[in-house]
Amino acid sequence: MTNMKKILCLLAMVMVVPYAHAQEWVDGMKDHRVNFYEVQKSFNEYWKDREVEKGKGWKQFKRWENFMEPRVYPTGERPEPSLLFSAMQAASAQMSASQNLGEWQPVGPFQGNPMGGIGRINCIAFDPQHPDTVYVGAPAGGFWTSYNGGQTWTTTTDQLTNIGVSSIAVDPSNPQVIYIGTGDRDGGDTYSYGIMKSTDGGKTWNPTGFNQSISSNTRIGQVWVDPSNSQVVIAATWWGIYRSANAGQTWQLEKSGTFHSVVSNPLNPDVLYAATIGANNAKIYKSTDNGLSWNQLTSGLPTSGVRRVEIGLTPVDTSYIYLLYGASNNGFYGMYRSVNGGQSFSLRANSPNLMGWAVSGNDSGGQAWYDLCIAVDPQNRDVIYTGGVNIWRSTNGGTSWSLEAHWYGGGGAPYVHADHHYMAWQPKTDQLWIGNDGGITSKARNQSVYTDHNDGLNITQYYKIGISETNSSKIIAGAQDNGTHLNNLNWNRVRGGDGMDCEI
Repeated sequence: MTNMKKILCLLAMVMVVPYAHAQEWVDGMKDHRVNFYEVQKSFNEYWKDREVEKGKGWKQFKRWENFMEPRVYPTGERPEPSLLFSAMQAASAQMSASQNLGEWQPVGPFQGNPMGGIGRINCIAFDPQHPDTVYVGAPAGGFWTSYNGGQTWTTTTDQLTNIGVSSIAVDPSNPQVIYIGTGDRDGGDTYSYGIMKSTDGGKTWNPTGFNQSISSNTRIGQVWVDPSNSQVVIAATWWGIYRSANAGQTWQLEKSGTFHSVVSNPLNPDVLYAATIGANNAKIYKSTDNGLSWNQLTSGLPTSGVRRVEIGLTPVDTSYIYLLYGASNNGFYGMYRSVNGGQSFSLRANSPNLMGWAVSGNDSGGQAWYDLCIAVDPQNRDVIYTGGVNIWRSTNGGTSWSLEAHWYGGGGAPYVHADHHYMAWQPKTDQLWIGNDGGITSKARNQSVYTDHNDGLNITQYYKIGISETNSSKIIAGAQDNGTHLNNLNWNRVRGGDGMDCEI
């Protein structure tokens, strides 16, 4: 071996091996560059002395492992995300225009209520001028629109390159302009290829200047449009915070880091807050110049032991900032609050476990890496909702908490499907809308009745489908997080949890 080859080998060992070993299983499964067997080993070591409990991420890993293991190379190297896309593009190029692929129509399920859930929702947005116009994004089902407050739904993204949507931003000054961040920020079920833009209310889509290869392994956590200057668009991504000053044509990296969310002061768009995600050191940054520069907020905040943090603001008092921290074990680390615009923070509570599955909140751990969200009441700065496996509510600024909704209706709380990813208040109403692994639900302020809005959403993520050999209309399908569905004249859920494989 030549000296140069020895040097290159040593560099490869220094750069690659420690990186792979340093990954925890949660982070490793999200990064295709990390060896499959390294991720599997990390998971097995973590769980070898722990009892398997719901809501701790065991199931999420096992379904990823089930999908990934048959697809890796013998060495454990995982395939590049772009391989399947490239193969599909090559096949399409070879296909003649005269070839008929048949007429495809959805066969259901179409009604969410009999199913208990229809599929995962990553994000929700509204037309600020017509709040009954609702937009939602699904991690593998695309962008959907309802013009009647969630009674019926249509989609316009079936023909896009990759139909995962993790963020929706509507231009407040011109609601016909909509941006979507592609991919799946929470579960990684689809890869991002950048930010798309519509100028006709979501009917058609075109790429913006933030146009990425799906092999780049980035994720787009959130996109924001300046309400006072719609030329300014900001995106929080796993590459950093990007800013466009020309409505998405070109983008400038303003702050490096693994950013997961960005929110603005509701009354002053020059003031923004952004959060990172990481194995042990999630951070908060603030900008006072419309996203051009960013400074980390540290006073009173944890410096280690936190994986993820989400930000809650309210227009009723913009000096109040709430931070919901998920711990390194993905349970509840703490709720922090600032009453001076982020100059300093104080711990409000670190119990009960808002991230766990127990009705009492006396368990430990959770899924903060996967499901974490917060919403502050726009009319009351002391009322806060948090989403993890379940929904919790505080009416005193985060010092005490009550179970608001539960994944099977335990503890006297109403049933709402588990694993919450997004919360948003509907403009000009008193409605809180929530996206979770079952779809969309809403509730009115100070009421405990939750209403699902899932009918017509064809977003279910199926692992396997079985069809009867004697009756082709009899179909059974195993769904992610929404059980096993049987179509025998009508669709019904016959089992809960993850459906996986099934057969008639």
